[in-house]
Amino acid sequence: MEYVLLVVAAVIAGFTSFVVGTMPAGSGEGDGAGDSGRGGLDPYELAYLADGPHRVVDTAIVVLMDRELIRISRGGRVHFVSGAARVSDDAVEQAVLASVSGRPGVRSAQLRRDLPVSPAMTGLKSRLVAKGLLLSDGTVDKRRLEAGVLTGFIVFECLVVALALLVQVIGLVSWSVPSVAAVIVNVLAALYGIRVRRRHALQMTSVLTPEGQRAVQDARARTAPSSASREPSQRTAGRRARADVARRPAGAALAVGVAIYGLGALPDRGIAQQIATEVDRDDAREKGQDTGPAAGGGGATPGCGGCGGGCGGGCGGCGG
Repeated sequence: MEYVLLVVAAVIAGFTSFVVGTMPAGSGEGDGAGDSGRGGLDPYELAYLADGPHRVVDTAIVVLMDRELIRISRGGRVHFVSGAARVSDDAVEQAVLASVSGRPGVRSAQLRRDLPVSPAMTGLKSRLVAKGLLLSDGTVDKRRLEAGVLTGFIVFECLVVALALLVQVIGLVSWSVPSVAAVIVNVLAALYGIRVRRRHALQMTSVLTPEGQRAVQDARARTAPSSASREPSQRTAGRRARADVARRPAGAALAVGVAIYGLGALPDRGIAQQIATEVDRDDAREKGQDTGPAAGGGGATPGCGGCGGGCGGGCGGCGG
C-alpha cells in the first residue's frame, strides 16, 4: 500500500510539475523589440510608460498652457486663452482642447477621468504595444489566467500532501520510507509551483515590457529633475516671477520633465497644485469645509498669479 501511495504521489507531482513548467517564463511580446522601439519617443509616449494615462493628461495640460492655448484657474478649472487656436496636430492635445471646448471651465480632474478612454489615448496605447514597449490587454489577461492556474495547482498539491499525511496519521497506511517519500515528493512539487507563481507575480507588477522599462530608465538618465522644482513655492507674482523665468525649462524640455517626473517637475508649485487638484477636495473647499493651503487656497493662489511666466512663458495666467 505504501508503494501505491508513492506511485500515485509521483504521478500527481510529475503532472503538476509538467504543467507548471510549461508556463512561459518570458515577459510577453516586445522582448525582441531592441533599441528601435525606444527611439524617438514623444513626451506623451514617455508619460504613458512612466505612469499611465493620467500622466499623459497632465503632460498635455502643461504643454498647452506653455503654448498659451489654455490656462488654469483655482480649483483646477481649464479655460481657453482668448484668441488662441483650438486645434492641434497631436491627437492627445486635440482631445484635451475638444473637452475644454465642449465644457469651458472643466476641471483637470475630470479630464483625467474622461480622456483615458478616448480614441486618442487608445491610439497612443496601440502605438506603444506595436513598438514592443507595452503589453497588450490580451497578454495581461493571459498572465492573469496563468497565475490563476498556477494557484490552483499549488492548492491541489497542498491538498494531496494533507491527504497523504492524513492516511498515515489515521493508520490506513503505515509510516515507512515509501509513504514519507510520497509526502516529500508532493511537497517539492508544491514548492516548485510556488516558485513559478512568484516569478509570474513579479512579471505582473508592470504592464511594460523589458524594453519599455529600459525606455523609461534611459529617459530618466538623460533628463535630470528640474532644479527649479526644488525651489520654495512662489509667494508673490510680478518681479520675482519674471526673474524665475530664465531658470525654468521651456518647450520640449518642460514636456519631457513632466512626462517622466510628473507635476513635481513644474517650477511653479502653485500651478502644479492647481492642475493636481481633485474634484472632491475642491468641492469641499468651495463648501467651506476645507480652507487650508492644500485645497488651493492660501499660498497656492499667489503661485497661480505668477503663471504668466511659470511654464516657460506660456501658461497664460491662472486667473478666472
